[in-house]
Amino acid sequence: MGVRTPHRARRSRSTSAGTCTHTPCCPSADSGEACLARVRTAHPEQGWCLLCNGVIAFDDGGAVFPDSHTIEPPASAAAA
Repeated sequence: MGVRTPHRARRSRSTSAGTCTHTPCCPSADSGEACLARVRTAHPEQGWCLLCNGVIAFDDGGAVFPDSHTIEPPASAAAA
């Protein structure tokens, strides 16, 4: 119940906009270059990665942002 497991502790420390420790800082999730942020967690076997700014980027070019808006993959990737 109130006990924090290591897994939960790691999740609670995930970075959000304004807390990036990289130099130079990663672009924020609401910038036009959001998908250029560094990879925080990679899951290539599943086709996605979590970026430092909270964006989930997919191998097909699509993305889900922390505010829940999405970017669809390019038409060429969706047809493949």
